[in-house]
Amino acid sequence: QGVWHPDQLSLLMGWNCSGGYTNPFKRVLTPSIRAMYRTEHLAKEHESLQPYMYQLGRDATAMDRGNLGLAQQSAKPLWMDRTEFLAFTSLRAFPHLQLRKLCVCLHERSLPLGHPAVHTLVRQMLYHTGEMKEVVGATIPEWKQDLYQGDLGKVLSAELHRLALVLKETPSEHGAVLLLGEVAAYLSDF
Repeated sequence: QGVWHPDQLSLLMGWNCSGGYTNPFKRVLTPSIRAMYRTEHLAKEHESLQPYMYQLGRDATAMDRGNLGLAQQSAKPLWMDRTEFLAFTSLRAFPHLQLRKLCVCLHERSLPLGHPAVHTLVRQMLYHTGEMKEVVGATIPEWKQDLYQGDLGKVLSAELHRLALVLKETPSEHGAVLLLGEVAAYLSDF
């Protein structure tokens, strides 16, 4: 009926990592280490883009984070042009601007939406929880408050619809359509 556990050992939850086990939810972990455990890792061939996947939270994000793409253009993979690289690097640069930057990327078509690394980036951005905030009896992710208290959801839906119409007759963009469908499904909850 129960689980036997020796009294002299402490019960811990941990993730297996190099060097032993760690508890990724433990408060003493620094924001960068916590982000490393909670962020999806890109495939080996796209590892130069991994630093731009991390989001440390509002308080731990450096003020110059938005300039990393400009400063590190040597990390740009061959399959991206400069505009796509800068859009990729800035999408998760600041937590409260992520959804707004996604709207801009969709409007300007500045991301290669069919590429698996971009899929991972957008999914990581959408499902990121971050700091929580109490709003009228509900707890919401603080960085997504634009979806609850503004027109961002309507703007993002309109951009998705516009882009879907553009891509409707383009079979070569099937990867982009898959990602747009996932973003639309995510927005349907709001």
